[in-house]
Amino acid sequence: LLNQAGYDTMLLGANTIELARMNIQAESVGFARSMLRNQINGDLLGDEPVHGPHLSDHQMMRALWTLLESRLVEEPFFLFMYNVGTHTNLDSRSDGVLYGDGAHNVLNTTHTFDDAFGQFWKLFSSSPLAENTVVVLTADHAHFPTPAFVDVAGPNYQKIFFDRIPLVIYHPHLMLPGRFDAGVRTSLGFAPSMAHFLELPNQRNPFLGRSIFEEARDGTKPGGLGEYGETLCLIDAGGRLRVYSTRKELPGRPASMARFVELSQYAELNDRLWDGEPGH
Repeated sequence: LLNQAGYDTMLLGANTIELARMNIQAESVGFARSMLRNQINGDLLGDEPVHGPHLSDHQMMRALWTLLESRLVEEPFFLFMYNVGTHTNLDSRSDGVLYGDGAHNVLNTTHTFDDAFGQFWKLFSSSPLAENTVVVLTADHAHFPTPAFVDVAGPNYQKIFFDRIPLVIYHPHLMLPGRFDAGVRTSLGFAPSMAHFLELPNQRNPFLGRSIFEEARDGTKPGGLGEYGETLCLIDAGGRLRVYSTRKELPGRPASMARFVELSQYAELNDRLWDGEPGH
């Protein structure tokens, strides 16, 4: 959609090609180009020492800023960055900022990302980019319920791989509310929400979710469906989670929803999700 709207589309990934193959994923969904660990380090960081298979969050944020500085007069562009530092079972690198005494890896990695993003934000907010660039901070999934995460997640946390994720949006020219209740929409609604928010031309698409900024036209009640392997989770209007170990346990309408998701996944794997030319 962004390619068709005239955006230059690019992905930055912290991992090596061998570990994540994100360059293949980027190409499959239409990104014009991608840069992963080794190229980012060589082109944007001057071949800094890298400890492990991925760049640290501080390195990724510095690389992002270096790249953005070169785009001050070029527009429009869509730059997607995927960091790894807060991933399950990792701890902060030597350039990290520990939380307290540094004894808790989940708090360390979260605190480190907060510091890395804060350094980027100071540079961004005082630059010309802050006048014409939208910034979105979100996640691809919730944190896995490891013992370390459960230890700090709070008393209401359900020990499953479904939870709230952040969606923080900066727009230089819109009066956005401090908080926005997205109800029980899931990440299936992320792409249509961004298309809506950026006022992209409306057209037929294969999105399974709806924009969080519009109400359902068919009168259906809000609800969500989560999937992890064979485990499925229904999210009711109150945000409560009900977990099913197999699809056979799902009641009628959710079972149809799960089947529809399954068919869409099959279509995507066979490059049949979008109509038209390759990459569309």
